[in-house]
Amino acid sequence: LMGTFSRETPNAESIHPWYITGFTEGEGSFTYSRTPTGVGLYFAIRLTNKEKLLLESIRNFFGNIGKIYPVKALAPTTNSGKTKSSWYFRVTRVDDLLKIVDHFDRYPLIGIKKQSYLIWKKMVLVKSNFRNGKGERLNSLAQQLSEASPRNQPWDGTNSK
Repeated sequence: LMGTFSRETPNAESIHPWYITGFTEGEGSFTYSRTPTGVGLYFAIRLTNKEKLLLESIRNFFGNIGKIYPVKALAPTTNSGKTKSSWYFRVTRVDDLLKIVDHFDRYPLIGIKKQSYLIWKKMVLVKSNFRNGKGERLNSLAQQLSEASPRNQPWDGTNSK
């Protein structure tokens, strides 16, 4: 007999940790941004408006860390096509990023995103363990992370410290 399919969004208690890992393999990102003052690290998942409840369940799974932001639709530009309205779950605080690292160490990625995660994890550990002298190490890892995925913007070293 075939089971009944439910369209209900799962709550945090019903989401299996391996689901989070698999979902992240397809929809998540381990990334960073460069600013004149340093490197900011992010774990993020972006989904359409219809999937906001799923993002809330994922956020709850991680203990309500991070924030969920609305993203407005954008018209096409010379560099990109039209985008739809969506929701963006983003974790940025180093203490919270360590919870993300803990999850993916326990339930590791196995696809192409694994390489990016391992570099990103080193960046999180550098930021969490060292107060001074971390800029050069972070920039080196940022360059590696940029090169790990063809979807990332190429590293040009601008705005780096």
